[in-house]
Amino acid sequence: MSYDYETQKPNLLTPQGQKGLFEVRALADERIETAGAVTMTKATNGCSLPNSWDRLAAMDYLVELGELREIPQENVRAQDRIFVKGG
Repeated sequence: MSYDYETQKPNLLTPQGQKGLFEVRALADERIETAGAVTMTKATNGCSLPNSWDRLAAMDYLVELGELREIPQENVRAQDRIFVKGG
């Protein structure tokens, strides 16, 4: 089984998921403010989401909302994806 955003997305709508999503957003904003960009690992390190798929989903959800924008890269590992502030 591999990561599927649509399968993981409902996990973000639980109380634990919402808490983790807000943590990820705060961590990402803080690190983008400091460095101008953030990797997925740096944006999710320290949040309370229980697994890497929920962390991936949180980042993808923030992209979907327009709060973050992913910098396109080829053949990049999920944890090395780079994000900047959204539009």
